[in-house]
Amino acid sequence: DDNKTYSCKADIWSAGLVLVLLLTGEHPFSVTETIPKLVRDIQNGEEIARQHLNSHKRLSTTAQEFAMRLLA
Repeated sequence: DDNKTYSCKADIWSAGLVLVLLLTGEHPFSVTETIPKLVRDIQNGEEIARQHLNSHKRLSTTAQEFAMRLLA
């Protein structure tokens, strides 16, 4: 079907989210929020993840940059 809205980009983004979880031990998005708030957070995910990663000072710059590239 030529009208696909799903691509491998979604898988790469998901891998980035899993990497953030593995690196920090925490989910960058508040999973207790309402669905509309969670959707907005996911749409702004790159900035939220950047702030989340930056708050974990023990992470190397390389690890943070790799995660952010996956989430871009």
